Amino acid sequence: MAESQILNRTEYKTKYAGVTAFYYSREVESSRAQRHIRSLAKLMDKYSHPTVTKAVGKQLEGLVKYELRVQGFEIVGENTQEYKGRAWAETSHNLDFIAEHKSGRLTLGVEVKNTLSVMPRNEIDVKIRMCHFLGIKPVFAVRWVKSHVKEINSRGGFAWMFKTQIYPPGYEDLVNEIFKRMGLPVSVRTDLPPKTIPPFQRWIEEHLK
Repeated sequence: MAESQILNRTEYKTKYAGVTAFYYSREVESSRAQRHIRSLAKLMDKYSHPTVTKAVGKQLEGLVKYELRVQGFEIVGENTQEYKGRAWAETSHNLDFIAEHKSGRLTLGVEVKNTLSVMPRNEIDVKIRMCHFLGIKPVFAVRWVKSHVKEINSRGGFAWMFKTQIYPPGYEDLVNEIFKRMGLPVSVRTDLPPKTIPPFQRWIEEHLK
């Protein structure tokens, strides 16, 4: 639409969110559009600040670790590419967690991503190949990875999607601002969305048979 001159396109360089392209109607006054773009860019920098992204990442990691323990798993490795004497050396990637079930019949390699963006396909491929090399099952605990679910499932993994980017308590004002002004899928939670637990439980039960 920008090429057909229906929309104007403006690139704006933010401090933490990189260069972002904004599109707006040619009927909107340029100065008004620029003010709005600067305001949105300021908000993007606010939620992309390293302090915020670190807190958001740790929040989902903590919730996932808690649920894994509820489901009978023990976390036996964190930020690792090694398991039982085998070490992945093809790339520098690692897994957020390696979790062993108390039955001894199932071990998971868990990747946690609490981001608005979707994991790149090449990164998903590497994590799956790493898990296969280590002899464990890949689990992607992420906000969204719908376009890759079929591939993950066909390669023995599980796509554990939560749909919203989960923020820790204390970020309510920021979350409300992001949702109201940009309509992005964000929420403040101290637990995982209840509807996401049963599918994970069924997948575990199937692999314990």
